[in-house]
Amino acid sequence: MTARTIERAWCGEFQYPGREPFMLGTAMLPPNAGMAEVEHELLRSLASVLPNGTPPPTTLGLYPGEIVFTPEEPMKGTAK
Repeated sequence: MTARTIERAWCGEFQYPGREPFMLGTAMLPPNAGMAEVEHELLRSLASVLPNGTPPPTTLGLYPGEIVFTPEEPMKGTAK
């Protein structure tokens, strides 16, 4: 029997100077991950979609849980 890996979902609240705070997630990490590891993984995810050299935002908080997107209407290019 293969051992199951249990992970914990994390989200974070971040802010760039002069901008509104925003939530970012979800990062899946081992349950014993430290806050530095959680923050690093969330910021790594954000950096992957920003232009190279974009400075990281300020971290306002890290929270266990996940962000789920449920569209109100079918999205373009998807099955109805």
